[in-house]
Amino acid sequence: RDLDAIEKDCWKTQLAFEFRAELGHRRQVELVAAGKDALFLVGAGYGAWAMGLTAGSWLGWLAALLAVMTAYVRELGRGLGFPADFSGPMAKPHRMFALTVTCVLSALEPLWGGQGQVMIIGLGAIVAGTVWTLFRRTRTLALRLEERRSEQDRTR
Repeated sequence: RDLDAIEKDCWKTQLAFEFRAELGHRRQVELVAAGKDALFLVGAGYGAWAMGLTAGSWLGWLAALLAVMTAYVRELGRGLGFPADFSGPMAKPHRMFALTVTCVLSALEPLWGGQGQVMIIGLGAIVAGTVWTLFRRTRTLALRLEERRSEQDRTR
């Protein structure tokens, strides 16, 4: 998609356009996408919290923090000259799919007398999968750095 279509999909605030000017197109889109994901996850946590489950708020914040960290590790690798690592098991598309399924099931939860437990279970699964993803990407980046160092040592 072209830049105009992406800008229409992104938040239309002065902040987004300022980041685009300073950091370039790719970074602006990544910043806005990570921010939107975090808001969805935090909102889901507060949804469970509103149903009386206190774990919901901190699970939502934890899921959001881990999602941003996962994106950061990917961008760190890109900044070091490596290809972007989109490996999972809980990369962004998987997190958003899991959250969508969780929300749909949570909307049906009153049919069997549930009160937010589906959201807690879904957020817990997202947190666990994102921790695994973060570990996997960090390990991959460390291995790539070690390979680069080995190559540099051989050429000396």
